[in-house]
Amino acid sequence: MDKWINKYNDPGAEYRAHPFWSWNDDLEEEELRRQIRLIAESGQGGFFMHARDGLDTGYLDDNWFKMVNVCADEAKKCGIEAWCYDEYGWPSGSAGGVIQELKYENNQFVLRCLPLKNGEKTKGDVLGFYGVNEDLTYERILADNVEDAFAGLKDGQKLYYGTALAVGDYVDVLNPAVVKDFIDYTHGQYHSSNPTAFESGMLKGFFTDEAEYALCKTPWTMVADEEFSKRYGYDVRDHIPALFLQTPNKEAVRYDYWRMISNLFTESFMKQIYDWCDEHKTKLTGHVMMEDNLLCQIHCTAGAMPSYEYMHIPGVDWLGRGTAPSKIDKREGIPIVPLQVGSVAAQLGKKQVLTETYAMSGWDASFNEFRHLADWQYLSGVNYMCQHLAGYSMRGRRKNDYPPSMFYQSPFWKEYKTFMDYLARLGNILSDGADKTDVMMIHPMQSIWIKYTNDDLCGEDAFDTAFMETSLKLYEYHIPYHFGDETLIRRHVELKTASL
Repeated sequence: MDKWINKYNDPGAEYRAHPFWSWNDDLEEEELRRQIRLIAESGQGGFFMHARDGLDTGYLDDNWFKMVNVCADEAKKCGIEAWCYDEYGWPSGSAGGVIQELKYENNQFVLRCLPLKNGEKTKGDVLGFYGVNEDLTYERILADNVEDAFAGLKDGQKLYYGTALAVGDYVDVLNPAVVKDFIDYTHGQYHSSNPTAFESGMLKGFFTDEAEYALCKTPWTMVADEEFSKRYGYDVRDHIPALFLQTPNKEAVRYDYWRMISNLFTESFMKQIYDWCDEHKTKLTGHVMMEDNLLCQIHCTAGAMPSYEYMHIPGVDWLGRGTAPSKIDKREGIPIVPLQVGSVAAQLGKKQVLTETYAMSGWDASFNEFRHLADWQYLSGVNYMCQHLAGYSMRGRRKNDYPPSMFYQSPFWKEYKTFMDYLARLGNILSDGADKTDVMMIHPMQSIWIKYTNDDLCGEDAFDTAFMETSLKLYEYHIPYHFGDETLIRRHVELKTASL
């Protein structure tokens, strides 16, 4: 009993908060070592080395890796954990812009279906021309140019064309070859700079951050043609209008398309990095972009929950100083964000669940607010804190980086250890405990797949609101429940007929 009590009185480093340690200036070895000692003395269990705005040390150059290894060494001396962050800024995948510059095909692409009038020029890479009737039935016109497409129109038809537009500031995370370029350039260099660091545990793993396929746009990828045909046996280019117009066959085409996109996002990006980490005996944590509700997820991931399977420590992000409000009457506390990830972790036997929290809380946020935000999430499945953030420097513009900086620069620093000990004990109890939840609510992400068009970003707001209100009602009635994601149910659930 004494051993058990001692464990929870003083939890190990793995249960303690790990802040984003913002590397945002010219990095100096002695200052890095000094700040690591402060992190350890404050009751925190480690840190994520996060390149951010203001960095004056070359990202991923020789000196960068020298500083990484210095910090791994000092963390080991202090008995805490050193983690890598896999990007310069965010979202993860571009290696600070290098990957999309390697070749045109590495760029992120978005899909549009646009009407075309005589004399207008097309935009982007044209994927197909379509004659659309008044009843929104359509047929593809096999033409190589606009003139031939207009010549192929039948009476009463309007001409539309499908096109892929390159987005220059991010990469195609749906394409496994592009993600491999990112892994080779980033994770590969970490490994080659210190081949034993991961296997020995000196570097615990990677945080991947805010991956998304096309923020608030319909995604396209260079592998879409091959993947779609392989999965469903027909040509996606024949049916691009069904993804945007209210065509009679829209449900079937949209379901197939978005299921492909969801699978590609999960398998190309998250699983590929997860597999690399497994192979190199290290861990992956982090979160994807915009987990807040169904509409947010269709804009970025086609569903966040399947991605959590491929994180050793799945995680989420919570911005600001309030909990999620109802759209109807502003009641606080809709638990969707922490409960999505907590449900997957419990169902798949993952011990820890991370939250990146406190960004944009402001310099005047109090300990009461910090604790409230943590308790709300820990109640629904989170048990491991990543504070946003601890600033290496507050010089100049750096103090405006989504404050607060929860570090030695803050007036509450002397009392900070009390809060860190509280989070560590709570996280230790929750991560070692058993989840006995026996109520499941089907997560209706796939219903949005067949409803969504990019032309009206909030077109299914009523459906989304009903989902959120149902979630909040169960929460308010103190009914413990999990979400059941249909992709994960398909992969992991076996139905058996009960014998009478």
